[in-house]
Order: sequence, then C-alpha cells, then structure tokens
Amino acid sequence: MKDLVIDTNKLISALISPNGRTAEKIIELSNQFRLNACHFLYIEIFSYKD
Repeated sequence: MKDLVIDTNKLISALISPNGRTAEKIIELSNQFRLNACHFLYIEIFSYKD
C-alpha cells in the first residue's frame, strides 16, 4: 500500500464537518493509501478531544 501525507487543514476540516465532501474524500483515499500526518497534528487533535 502506498503512503500519502494528509494536509493538516484538510484533516481538521474533515473533523469539523464529518459528513462533508472533504471527509468523504479522506475516507475514500484511506481505502487506497496509508494516510500519514505530522506528529504535531496528533498532539493538536488530542489536546482538544475533551
């Protein structure tokens, strides 16, 4: 499976609007690629999860 680096803004957009076009496209791509993001993105997402 090929790797694909996901843009931080696109992932945040998908999290804000999980039923939107961006989220749909990310889900579609995740079936074809292994999605990768920078470590700081995970820190940012999980710091606001509560």
